[in-house]
Amino acid sequence: MKKKVQTIKHINIDRLKEAIMKNDETKYFISDMIPLHYNLPDEDFYHLLPRWLKTKPVLKSLILETTQFRLLPEKIQFEVIKSAVKYISEGKFLIRYFPQSAIKKIYKDHVEAAYRVLIEDIFEFDRTRGRIITPPLDIEEVEDMFVPLYVAYPSNVPLAVLLYKFISTLRYIKENKSGLIEQIELKERSNIFPIDCKDVTASKEKINKVLKDEKLTYLVCKEVFQNSSFFIINFTYLLIK
Repeated sequence: MKKKVQTIKHINIDRLKEAIMKNDETKYFISDMIPLHYNLPDEDFYHLLPRWLKTKPVLKSLILETTQFRLLPEKIQFEVIKSAVKYISEGKFLIRYFPQSAIKKIYKDHVEAAYRVLIEDIFEFDRTRGRIITPPLDIEEVEDMFVPLYVAYPSNVPLAVLLYKFISTLRYIKENKSGLIEQIELKERSNIFPIDCKDVTASKEKINKVLKDEKLTYLVCKEVFQNSSFFIINFTYLLIK
């Protein structure tokens, strides 16, 4: 009888095991489609982990996608991230969690990888109101971190940094001033969102207009967290090209 191949939502477990045991990515990547690994079962993950950590960067970096990654010791997390920076900068991972300490360590030598993580954090907020960079970066340090990219990407990067600051402000209000949010009356939906990233100047003006008006900031915050279909950003031109 032919052995049944074990698969879990697009992950071929048997091939993944073989690739890890033989340290040979060709046993796993048989097409241009890269599987996602966030739903790898605990039993398989922890069984494979000791050997997985000794594999080539192309295989080792896949650990970053798993749900178990956030539970690993910080030293191991950073070891995985160092293997993954090339692939992160190319946008090849679905990142669900990234420790703040790691992004602070990699940004000087791998600023495009760090920027990609920043973008994924913005995406995650717009989709689910969640966060990837944990704990969040201080809004005062974000700009300094990504200044090296301002010359190469004068439109995209400054806008992304401003968006992260804006989203950080909304998160802070929600987490620390939820009582004040409830007192704000929403008479009608704000007409200044979503931000169209194709018009960078107008986008910056919109964000700054909100940030300068405390009541408007609270109105936006209330709508963001009460209306799951409320999108802040049109991402068409935000990513590094």
